[in-house]
Amino acid sequence: MPKNFLFILAIVSTISILFAGKLHYDEKIKAQGQTAYETFKQKEDRQALLDSLNPERNPDQSLVDYLYYKSLTQEQVRISLFGSSGTAGIGASGPNYALGSRLEAEIQALGNDFQHVHVHIHGFPEYSTARLVKEAKVKSVIRDKPDLVIFETALFHNYDQHVPMDETKKDIEAIVQSIQQHVPEAKILLTSSNPVSLVSEERTQNNIGYTYNDYIRAITQLTKEKSWVYANIHNDMEARLAAENTKLPTILIEGTYPNDEGYLLWAEKLVEYMAQ
Repeated sequence: MPKNFLFILAIVSTISILFAGKLHYDEKIKAQGQTAYETFKQKEDRQALLDSLNPERNPDQSLVDYLYYKSLTQEQVRISLFGSSGTAGIGASGPNYALGSRLEAEIQALGNDFQHVHVHIHGFPEYSTARLVKEAKVKSVIRDKPDLVIFETALFHNYDQHVPMDETKKDIEAIVQSIQQHVPEAKILLTSSNPVSLVSEERTQNNIGYTYNDYIRAITQLTKEKSWVYANIHNDMEARLAAENTKLPTILIEGTYPNDEGYLLWAEKLVEYMAQ
Protein backbone atom coordinates (compact mmCIF):
# COMPACT_ATOMS: atom_id res chain seq x y z
CA MET A 1 0.00 0.00 0.00
CA PRO A 2 1.49 3.42 -0.94
CA LYS A 3 2.91 5.40 1.90
CA ASN A 4 0.97 8.53 0.84
CA PHE A 5 -2.31 6.63 1.16
CA LEU A 6 -1.40 5.39 4.62
CA PHE A 7 -0.39 8.89 5.62
CA ILE A 8 -3.65 10.35 4.33
CA LEU A 9 -5.61 7.58 6.09
CA ALA A 10 -3.86 8.37 9.34
CA ILE A 11 -4.67 12.07 8.99
CA VAL A 12 -8.32 11.34 8.18
CA SER A 13 -8.58 8.97 11.17
CA THR A 14 -7.03 11.53 13.46
CA ILE A 15 -9.39 14.24 12.21
CA SER A 16 -12.36 11.90 12.63
CA ILE A 17 -11.34 11.09 16.20
CA LEU A 18 -10.82 14.76 17.00
CA PHE A 19 -14.14 15.67 15.41
CA ALA A 20 -15.96 12.93 17.31
CA GLY A 21 -14.28 14.04 20.50
CA LYS A 22 -15.34 17.62 19.85
CA LEU A 23 -18.91 16.55 19.19
CA HIS A 24 -18.90 14.58 22.45
CA TYR A 25 -17.39 17.52 24.32
CA ASP A 26 -19.90 19.95 22.78
CA GLU A 27 -22.77 17.67 23.74
CA LYS A 28 -21.39 17.32 27.25
CA ILE A 29 -21.06 21.10 27.59
CA LYS A 30 -24.56 21.51 26.19
CA ALA A 31 -25.94 18.95 28.65
CA GLN A 32 -24.11 20.61 31.53
CA GLY A 33 -25.46 23.95 30.44
CA GLN A 34 -28.99 22.56 30.22
CA THR A 35 -28.64 20.96 33.67
CA ALA A 36 -27.33 24.22 35.09
CA TYR A 37 -30.23 26.11 33.53
CA GLU A 38 -32.75 23.62 34.85
CA THR A 39 -31.18 23.82 38.31
CA PHE A 40 -31.29 27.62 38.14
CA LYS A 41 -34.89 27.53 36.92
CA GLN A 42 -35.87 25.14 39.73
CA LYS A 43 -34.26 27.43 42.30
CA GLU A 44 -35.95 30.42 40.72
CA ASP A 45 -39.33 28.65 40.71
CA ARG A 46 -38.82 27.49 44.31
CA GLN A 47 -37.95 31.01 45.42
CA ALA A 48 -41.03 32.35 43.64
CA LEU A 49 -43.13 29.72 45.42
CA LEU A 50 -41.61 30.59 48.80
CA ASP A 51 -42.21 34.29 48.16
CA SER A 52 -45.84 33.58 47.29
CA LEU A 53 -46.29 31.59 50.52
CA ASN A 54 -44.22 33.73 52.89
CA PRO A 55 -46.54 34.67 55.80
CA GLU A 56 -44.83 38.06 56.15
CA ARG A 57 -45.88 38.91 52.60
CA ASN A 58 -49.26 37.18 52.81
CA PRO A 59 -50.84 38.00 56.18
CA ASP A 60 -54.27 36.83 54.98
CA GLN A 61 -53.11 33.47 53.65
CA SER A 62 -54.94 30.27 54.58
CA LEU A 63 -53.59 28.07 57.35
CA VAL A 64 -52.98 25.33 54.79
CA ASP A 65 -50.71 27.68 52.81
CA TYR A 66 -49.00 28.66 56.06
CA LEU A 67 -48.30 24.99 56.85
CA TYR A 68 -47.13 24.47 53.26
CA TYR A 69 -44.60 27.29 53.66
CA LYS A 70 -43.42 25.88 56.97
CA SER A 71 -43.05 22.41 55.47
CA LEU A 72 -40.83 23.81 52.70
CA THR A 73 -38.59 25.71 55.11
CA GLN A 74 -38.43 23.41 58.17
CA GLU A 75 -37.62 19.75 58.78
CA GLN A 76 -40.60 19.35 61.12
CA VAL A 77 -43.86 21.28 61.41
CA ARG A 78 -45.67 21.05 64.74
CA ILE A 79 -49.37 21.48 65.39
CA SER A 80 -50.38 21.48 69.05
CA LEU A 81 -53.97 20.33 69.56
CA PHE A 82 -55.13 21.57 72.95
CA GLY A 83 -58.40 21.14 74.78
CA SER A 84 -60.70 18.82 76.67
CA SER A 85 -62.43 15.52 75.93
CA GLY A 86 -62.70 16.00 72.16
CA THR A 87 -58.99 16.70 71.93
CA ALA A 88 -58.26 13.64 74.08
CA GLY A 89 -60.28 11.47 71.69
CA ILE A 90 -62.86 10.24 74.19
CA GLY A 91 -65.34 8.07 72.29
CA ALA A 92 -62.93 6.88 69.58
CA SER A 93 -62.28 3.14 69.27
CA GLY A 94 -58.53 3.75 69.34
CA PRO A 95 -55.87 6.46 69.03
CA ASN A 96 -55.75 6.21 65.23
CA TYR A 97 -59.42 7.19 65.05
CA ALA A 98 -59.29 10.13 67.49
CA LEU A 99 -59.26 13.76 66.42
CA GLY A 100 -55.49 14.25 66.51
CA SER A 101 -54.67 11.26 64.31
CA ARG A 102 -57.57 11.99 61.98
CA LEU A 103 -56.43 15.59 61.61
CA GLU A 104 -52.81 14.62 60.93
CA ALA A 105 -53.92 12.12 58.28
CA GLU A 106 -56.18 14.67 56.57
CA ILE A 107 -53.35 17.24 56.44
CA GLN A 108 -50.75 14.76 55.19
CA ALA A 109 -53.20 13.66 52.48
CA LEU A 110 -52.81 17.14 50.97
CA GLY A 111 -49.51 16.07 49.37
CA ASN A 112 -45.91 14.94 49.79
CA ASP A 113 -44.82 18.32 51.14
CA PHE A 114 -47.13 17.85 54.14
CA GLN A 115 -45.68 14.52 55.31
CA HIS A 116 -43.63 16.08 58.08
CA VAL A 117 -46.55 18.01 59.54
CA HIS A 118 -47.31 16.33 62.87
CA VAL A 119 -50.05 16.85 65.45
CA HIS A 120 -49.09 16.84 69.14
CA ILE A 121 -52.09 16.07 71.35
CA HIS A 122 -52.75 17.80 74.66
CA GLY A 123 -56.25 16.67 75.61
CA PHE A 124 -57.61 16.61 79.15
CA PRO A 125 -60.82 14.59 79.52
CA GLU A 126 -63.79 16.40 81.08
CA TYR A 127 -61.79 19.55 81.77
CA SER A 128 -63.59 22.89 81.65
CA THR A 129 -61.73 26.06 80.70
CA ALA A 130 -61.66 26.91 84.42
CA ARG A 131 -59.72 23.75 85.22
CA LEU A 132 -57.42 24.15 82.21
CA VAL A 133 -56.48 27.60 83.50
CA LYS A 134 -56.28 26.62 87.17
CA GLU A 135 -53.85 23.78 86.41
CA ALA A 136 -51.93 25.79 83.78
CA LYS A 137 -52.31 22.98 81.24
CA VAL A 138 -51.34 25.34 78.41
CA LYS A 139 -47.71 24.95 79.53
CA SER A 140 -47.62 21.61 77.73
CA VAL A 141 -48.42 23.43 74.49
CA ILE A 142 -45.77 26.07 75.07
CA ARG A 143 -43.14 23.36 75.51
CA ASP A 144 -43.93 22.09 72.01
CA LYS A 145 -42.85 25.41 70.46
CA PRO A 146 -45.56 24.82 67.86
CA ASP A 147 -46.08 26.45 64.49
CA LEU A 148 -49.85 26.23 64.91
CA VAL A 149 -52.05 25.81 67.99
CA ILE A 150 -55.58 24.49 67.60
CA PHE A 151 -57.49 25.27 70.79
CA GLU A 152 -60.69 23.27 71.33
CA THR A 153 -62.51 25.50 73.79
CA ALA A 154 -64.13 22.84 76.03
CA LEU A 155 -67.53 24.52 75.82
CA PHE A 156 -69.65 21.44 76.50
CA HIS A 157 -67.89 20.83 79.80
CA ASN A 158 -68.27 24.50 80.72
CA TYR A 159 -71.99 24.08 80.11
CA ASP A 160 -72.13 20.73 81.89
CA GLN A 161 -70.11 22.00 84.87
CA HIS A 162 -72.02 25.30 85.12
CA VAL A 163 -69.05 27.61 84.52
CA PRO A 164 -70.30 31.22 84.38
CA MET A 165 -70.20 32.82 80.94
CA ASP A 166 -67.96 35.71 82.01
CA GLU A 167 -65.49 33.27 83.54
CA THR A 168 -65.57 31.17 80.37
CA LYS A 169 -64.62 34.20 78.29
CA LYS A 170 -61.86 35.23 80.72
CA ASP A 171 -60.44 31.70 80.75
CA ILE A 172 -60.29 31.54 76.96
CA GLU A 173 -58.69 34.98 76.80
CA ALA A 174 -56.11 33.94 79.39
CA ILE A 175 -55.17 30.81 77.43
CA VAL A 176 -54.87 32.69 74.12
CA GLN A 177 -52.80 35.45 75.75
CA SER A 178 -50.47 32.89 77.33
CA ILE A 179 -49.84 31.26 73.95
CA GLN A 180 -49.31 34.64 72.30
CA GLN A 181 -46.88 35.69 75.01
CA HIS A 182 -44.76 32.53 75.13
CA VAL A 183 -44.98 31.41 71.48
CA PRO A 184 -45.53 34.69 69.63
CA GLU A 185 -44.61 33.28 66.22
CA ALA A 186 -47.28 30.54 66.38
CA LYS A 187 -50.63 30.84 64.63
CA ILE A 188 -53.71 30.11 66.75
CA LEU A 189 -56.97 28.57 65.59
CA LEU A 190 -59.83 28.33 68.07
CA THR A 191 -62.59 25.80 67.57
CA SER A 192 -65.86 25.13 69.34
CA SER A 193 -66.69 21.75 70.81
CA ASN A 194 -68.77 19.25 68.84
CA PRO A 195 -72.59 19.18 68.78
CA VAL A 196 -74.31 16.83 71.24
CA SER A 197 -77.65 15.02 71.41
CA LEU A 198 -77.64 14.21 75.13
CA VAL A 199 -79.56 17.41 75.87
CA SER A 200 -81.52 19.92 73.84
CA GLU A 201 -78.78 22.35 72.89
CA GLU A 202 -81.25 25.20 72.53
CA ARG A 203 -83.64 24.54 75.41
CA THR A 204 -81.94 22.60 78.23
CA GLN A 205 -80.43 25.06 80.70
CA ASN A 206 -77.69 24.29 83.20
CA ASN A 207 -77.88 25.33 86.87
CA ILE A 208 -76.97 28.94 86.08
CA GLY A 209 -79.48 29.39 83.27
CA TYR A 210 -77.39 28.83 80.14
CA THR A 211 -77.96 26.39 77.29
CA TYR A 212 -75.12 24.75 75.41
CA ASN A 213 -75.89 26.92 72.41
CA ASP A 214 -75.58 30.01 74.62
CA TYR A 215 -71.92 29.08 75.14
CA ILE A 216 -71.42 28.46 71.42
CA ARG A 217 -72.93 31.84 70.51
CA ALA A 218 -71.03 33.72 73.22
CA ILE A 219 -67.62 32.39 72.19
CA THR A 220 -68.39 32.89 68.51
CA GLN A 221 -69.10 36.55 69.31
CA LEU A 222 -65.98 36.82 71.50
CA THR A 223 -63.71 35.60 68.69
CA LYS A 224 -65.24 38.17 66.32
CA GLU A 225 -64.63 40.97 68.83
CA LYS A 226 -61.03 39.84 69.34
CA SER A 227 -60.43 39.16 65.62
CA TRP A 228 -59.27 35.65 66.48
CA VAL A 229 -59.24 32.89 63.88
CA TYR A 230 -62.17 30.65 64.78
CA ALA A 231 -63.82 27.58 63.30
CA ASN A 232 -67.37 27.02 64.51
CA ILE A 233 -67.09 23.26 64.20
CA HIS A 234 -70.33 22.79 66.13
CA ASN A 235 -72.38 24.51 63.42
CA ASP A 236 -70.26 23.19 60.55
CA MET A 237 -70.73 19.58 61.66
CA GLU A 238 -74.47 20.07 62.06
CA ALA A 239 -74.68 21.61 58.59
CA ARG A 240 -72.84 18.67 57.00
CA LEU A 241 -75.07 16.15 58.78
CA ALA A 242 -78.18 17.99 57.63
CA ALA A 243 -76.92 18.09 54.03
CA GLU A 244 -76.24 14.35 54.11
CA ASN A 245 -79.51 13.59 55.94
CA THR A 246 -77.55 11.95 58.77
CA LYS A 247 -78.81 11.93 62.34
CA LEU A 248 -76.52 13.47 64.95
CA PRO A 249 -76.68 10.47 67.38
CA THR A 250 -75.11 8.22 64.72
CA ILE A 251 -71.76 10.00 65.07
CA LEU A 252 -71.78 10.20 68.89
CA ILE A 253 -71.09 7.97 71.90
CA GLU A 254 -73.54 8.45 74.78
CA GLY A 255 -74.95 11.43 72.93
CA THR A 256 -71.88 13.47 73.89
CA TYR A 257 -68.51 12.35 72.51
CA PRO A 258 -67.77 11.79 68.81
CA ASN A 259 -67.27 8.20 67.65
CA ASP A 260 -64.81 7.25 64.90
CA GLU A 261 -67.01 8.76 62.19
CA GLY A 262 -67.64 11.83 64.30
CA TYR A 263 -63.93 12.53 64.67
CA LEU A 264 -63.38 12.00 60.96
CA LEU A 265 -66.08 14.56 60.21
CA TRP A 266 -64.56 16.99 62.73
CA ALA A 267 -61.10 16.64 61.15
CA GLU A 268 -62.47 17.05 57.63
CA LYS A 269 -64.33 20.22 58.57
CA LEU A 270 -61.24 21.63 60.32
CA VAL A 271 -59.07 21.09 57.23
CA GLU A 272 -61.77 22.58 55.02
CA TYR A 273 -61.74 25.66 57.21
CA MET A 274 -57.94 25.78 57.25
CA ALA A 275 -57.90 25.80 53.45
CA GLN A 276 -60.08 28.92 53.24
